[in-house]
Amino acid sequence: MKTILLIIFLLASNFAQAQLDTIYIMAPSFEDISEDNETNYWTDCGDARELAFPVFDNSGRQFGVTAKAFEGDYFVGLVVRKNGTTEGMSQYLHKPLLAGKIYQFSVLLRAPKVFTNQGIDFAHPIIFEVYGGSDACTTDELLGFTKAVTEKEWMQFDFILEPTDDFDWLSLRVDFKDNQKPYNGSVLIDYVSDIMEIE
Repeated sequence: MKTILLIIFLLASNFAQAQLDTIYIMAPSFEDISEDNETNYWTDCGDARELAFPVFDNSGRQFGVTAKAFEGDYFVGLVVRKNGTTEGMSQYLHKPLLAGKIYQFSVLLRAPKVFTNQGIDFAHPIIFEVYGGSDACTTDELLGFTKAVTEKEWMQFDFILEPTDDFDWLSLRVDFKDNQKPYNGSVLIDYVSDIMEIE
């Protein structure tokens, strides 16, 4: 009898666990690079007057950035600029984030030791933000953010996402440190985890 009860309990536990959803991220470590050095599953959300966010390889030849990818051969950088523009990227989710659900999500981030473009220094810490949106690049609800990222090695940043509306898009954006005038800064991004429902 005890054995039967144990089997029923285990089956019920597995069934309950199966009800918790996983939203899969496409190209989580940006390995889907096209011939023009763009990533296929991530939409550029930067200012149209500026270049798209850079995709780095492990060569160390781009903008003086010598960091190596944590996972695979590629990673990306997002920047803020003294002219007030900021960068971001978004991805359509095959299953929406649902209001009232609680999700777990993580990203690997680091600050570059060197990041220069046309003699301008972008190696200054900035804030990383996670948004839910109704369309590509929309920032309908801020779901999580970091302090200014200063770590010079890859570090996992964990987020608990609690959307108050349903969202089909996930956007990753950057911003200036609190109460600071616009400045040039950057953060490097590698492995973006799947989004796991936990409640």
